[in-house]
Amino acid sequence: MSPLKTQFFKTFSMKALDLSSTRLALRRMLENGLITLENLDEPSPGFAKNMRVDLRTFPKGYRGVRFVNLLREDASQQISPEDF
Repeated sequence: MSPLKTQFFKTFSMKALDLSSTRLALRRMLENGLITLENLDEPSPGFAKNMRVDLRTFPKGYRGVRFVNLLREDASQQISPEDF
């Protein structure tokens, strides 16, 4: 892979995995009416399908990923003016 492609991939993957960028994108989708907050409370069908793994590969089940609604988690961490 060329150095330029390698740098692009590193930059792209860092942005894709950055939680603040993901939350910002979700907020924009929410503000534009593309999704509701309740839509994010349940995992997507693709996420659920990916979590069903072969027990021969993971005898105790796959426990590496935990589903959370990033906008609800973010809202619980915001500081209220009453906290001061």
